[in-house]
Amino acid sequence: MKKWIYLSLLLFLASCAPKSTDEVYVASENIEEINIPQVGDEVEATLPPPFGESVALLGDKPVLYRGQEDSWDSSLVIPGAVIQQGGLYHLFYTGMKISRQPDSGGIGYAISTNGFDWHRVADAPLLTWEETVGTDLWIRVSDVRIDADGEWTLYLSSQTRSISEENPAIWRAVASAPTGPWEFDDIPLLEAGSSGAWDQFGVAEPVILEEKDSYRMYYLNQRRDNRSGLSAIGMATSTDGIAWIKYNDPVTEKEFAESDFVKTLGEGTVGFQEIQAFDLWQDDTGGYGMLFFYGGRSTNTMSYANSPDGMVWSDSENNPLLTADDISFLGVLSTPRMIYLNDTYHFYFYGSADQNRPTGEIYMAVEE
Repeated sequence: MKKWIYLSLLLFLASCAPKSTDEVYVASENIEEINIPQVGDEVEATLPPPFGESVALLGDKPVLYRGQEDSWDSSLVIPGAVIQQGGLYHLFYTGMKISRQPDSGGIGYAISTNGFDWHRVADAPLLTWEETVGTDLWIRVSDVRIDADGEWTLYLSSQTRSISEENPAIWRAVASAPTGPWEFDDIPLLEAGSSGAWDQFGVAEPVILEEKDSYRMYYLNQRRDNRSGLSAIGMATSTDGIAWIKYNDPVTEKEFAESDFVKTLGEGTVGFQEIQAFDLWQDDTGGYGMLFFYGGRSTNTMSYANSPDGMVWSDSENNPLLTADDISFLGVLSTPRMIYLNDTYHFYFYGSADQNRPTGEIYMAVEE
């Protein structure tokens, strides 16, 4: 396996001790036949107040363990998207089984009544790599939405699994229920820029915000070798959630002639340091918050930025909020996913004890 492929997997690198499963939610291979129960009353979604810019690890155990030996998600599980609906919390996650290279994987699904205790709904993934992007790529999920008609939409991105000419791209899958069946689009929602553009090597990690009459998509660019070049977050807009237009400042030229980024680590951002995962939300002041991880060979630094308009971002003076040095049993931290729970910000994130092997599980941090 190419070295850069393995290094990309290390970003999502923790021993496995599977949780017991509540008898109400017995896992099954027949996922399309499962009836997800409705628990309690529907809670109207409201925007949270501005984030307090301080976090602490919540407990020393994962909230979702990787799968049992030889299962499709036995190597690692990465938080993808979480949403509350029907009195339940729904978590869509990326799982993998890895030996010398990625053997198999897909998108898994778990539910919870409180946001802390999670139960896998099925033994099988909702979507596999082979049935979506083929044998040369793998997919990961990063956001979910439910429209007024009750249709569920997963937002995903593809990554290179083996030697391939295909660049990472952003995709969509839709279903009438979280258990599926999921219909994966034939063409991407968003693709890499043309040769010479700042995002020419691919786009990934979509986070979708719904505005009054439109949508915003924030996404990461892919660097050629995960070692050099600009590492940044771009933005695209849409009126229907299907056709997207990348943000473009008409004044900029050369690599920014087609589109521009809205957030980067600093001037140039050349070198091994890069933004490797992020989550973004709007608060009740009309402003925006962003939690992001950055690092080199592996991610281990959690930081925060805010913006009055989602375009111009300011890093917190309290950064870094959390690093691997603050947690004795984890060497890698990555992939934050925010949920506002019990009037407090909570963040699911990927954690691994081993920087050299792609194994890890999902932990939680809480606003102090």
